[in-house]
Amino acid sequence: MQNSSMREERRLLTVLFADVVGSTELGSKTDPEVLRQQMTRFYERMKEVADTHGGTVEKFIGDAVMVVFGVPRLHDDDAERGVRCGLA
Repeated sequence: MQNSSMREERRLLTVLFADVVGSTELGSKTDPEVLRQQMTRFYERMKEVADTHGGTVEKFIGDAVMVVFGVPRLHDDDAERGVRCGLA
């Protein structure tokens, strides 16, 4: 039985995927602890950039990030926000 307080809604979302170019090579040449610190900085920075542009980090997948625009708040310019976020 579905919770009556939850309602379904169809939305047009924008999804941004970004990853660290050359991360496999970087990982093979970098001390694991240093790499972990670098990736932690990447994750934190991506959260900041996504927030600045009105996006929500949905998940991190290895060296990649998935950011959605239009959830939880829908904007008329979510696609533009996604592009600006990707260019930041």
